[in-house]
Amino acid sequence: MRFYRLLGSAVFLFIPFLGGNHLTLFHLTIDRFWIETSFILLVLLSIVVAIYQKRWPGISFNRFLMFFCPFLVLTVLSLTYTWSRFNTLNEINVLIWAMGVSFLFLVTPDRNHLLGGLVAGAALSALCAVWQFLVLFPSLLEAFRAGGYAAMLKDQHVPFSSFLNQNMLGGYCASILPLALHFAFLRRKKIYMAAACLISVGLVLSLSRLAVLACIPSCAVIGVLVFRERGVKGILQMAVCLGSAVLLVFLMIYGPYNRTNSSIQSTLKGKIQRSYREASTLNFRTDIWGTGLKAFRESPLLGYGAGSFVYPYQKHYEGKRYTKVAHGTLVKVLVELGAAGLLCFLWFCFGALRNLKDCRQDQGMVAAGLSALAVFLFGLFDFSFDTPAHVITFFCLASACFLTRSSADAPSPNLTAKLISPLLILPLLASFVYTSRADSSRRFVEDARAHRETGCTEGAQRSLAEAVGAMPWNNDASTFLISLLTSSFVAERDPLRKEGFRTDLIGYVRGAEKRSDKDAEVYFVIGIAKEALGEGVRSCEYMDRALHYHPSSGCYAFSASACYGRHGRIEQAQSIIRSMEVYYDNYRTWGYPDGLMVHRLKDLEAEIEFAKGNKEQALSLMRQNLESANNDQFVINDWRARQSLSKGALVDHLEQRIRVLEAKIGQDRHNATATITH
Repeated sequence: MRFYRLLGSAVFLFIPFLGGNHLTLFHLTIDRFWIETSFILLVLLSIVVAIYQKRWPGISFNRFLMFFCPFLVLTVLSLTYTWSRFNTLNEINVLIWAMGVSFLFLVTPDRNHLLGGLVAGAALSALCAVWQFLVLFPSLLEAFRAGGYAAMLKDQHVPFSSFLNQNMLGGYCASILPLALHFAFLRRKKIYMAAACLISVGLVLSLSRLAVLACIPSCAVIGVLVFRERGVKGILQMAVCLGSAVLLVFLMIYGPYNRTNSSIQSTLKGKIQRSYREASTLNFRTDIWGTGLKAFRESPLLGYGAGSFVYPYQKHYEGKRYTKVAHGTLVKVLVELGAAGLLCFLWFCFGALRNLKDCRQDQGMVAAGLSALAVFLFGLFDFSFDTPAHVITFFCLASACFLTRSSADAPSPNLTAKLISPLLILPLLASFVYTSRADSSRRFVEDARAHRETGCTEGAQRSLAEAVGAMPWNNDASTFLISLLTSSFVAERDPLRKEGFRTDLIGYVRGAEKRSDKDAEVYFVIGIAKEALGEGVRSCEYMDRALHYHPSSGCYAFSASACYGRHGRIEQAQSIIRSMEVYYDNYRTWGYPDGLMVHRLKDLEAEIEFAKGNKEQALSLMRQNLESANNDQFVINDWRARQSLSKGALVDHLEQRIRVLEAKIGQDRHNATATITH
């Protein structure tokens, strides 16, 4: 019994660290691979022990499955039509984790130690964020003073623990805070007062305004319960706990021990000042949702496949606020799984609310439901459902609503109950194999980027080959590898090595062509590779297809138009260049990072006009391009861009081009005058 309690607590302790990122501390990084695979092994072991101890699922888990399975089944079925098989497999994987954790939660009689493990994990995650802020970030700023990492650190000065960004940390702390307050002030466990304070520190330190708003309703209900049970004294203690957290964060940001730069102070000040102005658009989320809904209208019934939001979003993106995530659970589900998916998700929410009355007498389960509500509210306005920790926590805590006190929920040793538990082990075993391979592939891609930063191209290619071998559906790995092999093939002068690069490149390109994903980057790198291999106009067609799935990409537009120009298809090249003009105003307004590509497109347009004999028109276009560069109309030097250039270098290049063209026009005029005189 004690071993099972320990296992269950460990499972729930791990959940807050499933943020989709590594846990990076000073001189120590716990890889995502180890976090996720250890978590799955703990879940598997817990289920095996539950079977050994004859903890069979009852009516509560049956109820949960009745409302959860439609969403899970539709997610699995979306594999047949998805725009990104890898992302859909990731979504299925996380839902399997959520089902396994919910099973453990519902078959465990004393669930308080499970919820306590969840609170402890959230407190530890918040503590890791504090450590990152006070120790890790200052050390990294000293180590990296220039280059790409320095630019990233300049933008990333708010800690995130093991989450994808600080907002997800804040959202998770907001979700678990009601549970922590329940243990601290209703169950009166002093250790949880410290945990609640730490979680509050993580919430405030994340600087997430939406996270604070999302937890207010649930925390207000907890406050009412505390007042009813403990009076004013309990409320005062709760206020002291939360106030202490705010004071600690204030001291970390503005106090004498703050070793980081002043960026976080500027960020905090800016968020406060912009709050009223950004309220109407929810910090431009309404623009993102509008683009997502345009994609939904093209495939309203079943969507584009679970996890594939970014690809239909790219197809309808107009150069405004770019994102890879929906910033809203309902929009995400609507785009990825269509109206059918939204109905399945709302069916689960309806089931949780419908069965809530059966557990309302249990304060612990009420607190769990309030935390699930906080996850849901935060997810309405941010990308929490792209984060495993949030998804698992939502479904697990919402499963508390399916609990019943009736005798019918007693573990029943019938055949169905005995089959469910072992059958859960099979998808979890498959999940373990998949997760280990997927995380290994991601790790190899990160190693390849590090090799490339140091100039070790061969090391990068070896890492990427292993990444593709571990997970062939990982498009990040295959596109990166094809791109590097193309560069090596073009640059290589030794005939034998060049032939080796050619063979490898052809093999990986054929593998990428066989996939049915609608990833614009895959088509783009295939086009670049085919041009290097000498396949002529066919390479342009692949670049054009990339532009079809991401029509506002300056990089794809330039490459496709330049390719058509080189192969004599001038009209197609000009058509692509003109099609990009509708995005230029948005590029200027929203600070599109690949602004250098706009200048290259305009330069190419001038070249085409010159080749057609319109020399004065070409000169006029070049002068307009130079004026645009001098006036900083487009962002040309951003660490997020595919290609960057300093303003001085760009202006010098354009001025040189203008001088050459002016000289040619002058020479033509001189020759024409001489001919007339003669």
